[in-house]
Amino acid sequence: MPGFGVTGHIWLDEIEGPGGIVETSWQRGLLLGSPSLAVGAAAPETLRIKALAPGEVALNLSKRRPWERNVPPMQTHRIVVCVK
Repeated sequence: MPGFGVTGHIWLDEIEGPGGIVETSWQRGLLLGSPSLAVGAAAPETLRIKALAPGEVALNLSKRRPWERNVPPMQTHRIVVCVK
């Protein structure tokens, strides 16, 4: 996901559906071995989704500043994950 960390915005996820289907984690910044970015450029954020059990969930992603309450996200995205 494109990063925007220089403004304080980060991607956050919320799992919608039954628990125990997937587990998520974020890596913020460049992956090991990636080429360097220009000074001041925002590094990408990588969402890892680990399947745990069969089922279906939706991941609601939002780019926001975590400390801001009652402020709409800068961007949203929804991913439906089906584990067989």
